[in-house]
Amino acid sequence: MFVLGLRQQHDRLLIYGYQHSVVPQAAAGVFCHEWGTEAEKSLPALVLTTGALTANIINRYSSIPKERLVPIGTLRYTYLHHISPFPKRTSSENTIRILIALEGAWEVVPMVRYTIGQARKFPNLTFIFRSHPVLPFEKLLKRTGEKINNLNNIEISQTPLLFEDVQQCDMVLYWGTTVALEALMLGRPVIHFDRGDFFSYDPLFDLNKFKWTISPDKDIAILAKNIKNLSDKEYEELRSHAEDYIKKYFQPLDEDSILCLVQEAISEFQSQNS
Repeated sequence: MFVLGLRQQHDRLLIYGYQHSVVPQAAAGVFCHEWGTEAEKSLPALVLTTGALTANIINRYSSIPKERLVPIGTLRYTYLHHISPFPKRTSSENTIRILIALEGAWEVVPMVRYTIGQARKFPNLTFIFRSHPVLPFEKLLKRTGEKINNLNNIEISQTPLLFEDVQQCDMVLYWGTTVALEALMLGRPVIHFDRGDFFSYDPLFDLNKFKWTISPDKDIAILAKNIKNLSDKEYEELRSHAEDYIKKYFQPLDEDSILCLVQEAISEFQSQNS
């Protein structure tokens, strides 16, 4: 509607859209289908994406012509291309540490409740909750109705730096946060908590290596142990595959492409006002 409003005033206005973050299957607003004269008026001239993979996902699930999807790189996650992955935590460390990456949304309450239940069943596992600033863990815990005072294997992260939490864990449990992608680039395997949503909120739904899935009716202990016991060779092969995937999902910013688009916009403006 915003685009339509602009075009009502300036019907030849050159508008670019930018897909700036992740594209899970549940991001229905990104996937436009009916493509006709009227529908075309409501869409940008081009949709710029964070990478080739996100362009492919949008193309797969929508009717936007492929030529209108332009992978241009990421503005928010450029730092991912300048970090080195952490080495695998040594197998001599008996306790498996799982980082629980939470969004600032009430939808993560089932994952919090599940994790607390797992902590009760498996005292040899340590769970570290990292909450989003907009939704502190205390509020989430209150919504679950659970008590954790007697659970020594639950920790609440107090560090503002994500990489410190990731470094101290063996793997990351998540539902739909971009922290999962950051964790992979930092060299940690991830486990997606599948609530059984009709549309997947998993930003990594297309990735099948160095990523596993757990449902609420399954215990996490065996899966966590299997991941922990991966050989160094297999661990590194899977990690390298996931890193390549993220680099195509969040490509480095292509400044030449941006310059071409700016020049195109200037030319369009000049032709309309000549």
